[in-house]
Amino acid sequence: MTVAASPSPSQARIFRWLVLAVVPLLALAAWGYRAYTSPPLNVILVTLDTTRADRLGAYGYTKGQTDAFDAFARQGVVFEHAYAPAPITLPSHATMLTGLYPPEHGLRVNGVGRLGKQIPFLAEILKKQGYDTAAFVAAMVLDSQFGLDRGFDTYDDDLSKGQATGHGGERRRDGQDVVNAALAWLAQPRQRPFHCWIHLYDAHAPYDPRPKIFGDQFSAAPYDAGVAWELRQFERITNFLKQQQLDKNTL
Repeated sequence: MTVAASPSPSQARIFRWLVLAVVPLLALAAWGYRAYTSPPLNVILVTLDTTRADRLGAYGYTKGQTDAFDAFARQGVVFEHAYAPAPITLPSHATMLTGLYPPEHGLRVNGVGRLGKQIPFLAEILKKQGYDTAAFVAAMVLDSQFGLDRGFDTYDDDLSKGQATGHGGERRRDGQDVVNAALAWLAQPRQRPFHCWIHLYDAHAPYDPRPKIFGDQFSAAPYDAGVAWELRQFERITNFLKQQQLDKNTL
């Protein structure tokens, strides 16, 4: 069932793709029902950093270029109310991956702290259940030094070819490069179910005018260009799953 509505400005605040924040819960459901499924379900989590609900066609926006994503949303469940536990990247992602609020998991701000080993973590839970696990992140704020690499066989946070963000020595990489790496991993032959987390950062400032494929469409709306570009990369993921016939057994 799909429920879609245009949120008010107050509801359309920062989205770290909170529509998909429910995926960790679904992943645990997949784990819990593992004995009843053959084979177990794969789990993909895609987080779209700083992506606003009111810039997505699925929520009523008409000036963007998010058609493929909107079509995907129509096939699933779209939440009208979703709230970030923090207005910044690291604590929000830590909450999605642990199910705990920032005061509980301890990561309250960007660039400070490390997730405690005693905190239950999605990738560790799935790895113990026999899953191959990998993560591909686009920004230094999710570097492995903060402890979100726990339980991942592969944690790709290589930003050596990325661009400076203007915030000290921080760097980021283009969503196209992130998805290239993720699809290469997903294409590897395997006998076990997989969990893959893909983090995209293209909607985050500073806004890169490089998506020239849009021409002058977003010349006065660089944020919309970033959203459109990252959703092009999201479409590549869903197309790959269909081509590989993985879409029927992947959350």
